[in-house]
Amino acid sequence: MNSSSAPGTGGGSGRHGREPEAETEAGTEAERPGRDPRDREIASVLRRGTTRLGTRMRAERPPGALSGNKIGVLGHLHRKGPSTAGAVAAASFQRPQSLTRVLAELERDGLIVRARGERDGRQVLLALTEQGRDALGADMRARDAWLTGALDSLTATEREVLRLAGALMERLAEEP
Repeated sequence: MNSSSAPGTGGGSGRHGREPEAETEAGTEAERPGRDPRDREIASVLRRGTTRLGTRMRAERPPGALSGNKIGVLGHLHRKGPSTAGAVAAASFQRPQSLTRVLAELERDGLIVRARGERDGRQVLLALTEQGRDALGADMRARDAWLTGALDSLTATEREVLRLAGALMERLAEEP
């Protein structure tokens, strides 16, 4: 690639499919005013770290553990309380139809129950059973045990940074 190529004439495409003319002399694309130029690097490091840690956390789950989808449903009901299938699906960026089988299996296994809404009897709410709470707790304990051991290699300051980062990641996950 020739650095003297005119914009859009074979110089390659820029970030996110934009042509290089969207870049300034400083090498960053035209962005929101006031954006810290390090945000792209922070986003990249955060994405890589969460992806790798998520992969490792899934690997630490015991054999025969519930699927990630099932744990996601149980986790949502644990955090938010009784919810419609639509609300559970939206929280996991899925369509309600995509969870039909998962919800049926969780209900069959006694981990969730369906009940009519008190305010609107036409509405069906999903709720966590005691057995569902126990299954979710067992899954979380297995992964927390590995993570607790892994934290031993970090300093107190690094552990505190991770505690704060975890809270911030929870907040980011709720962003529209």
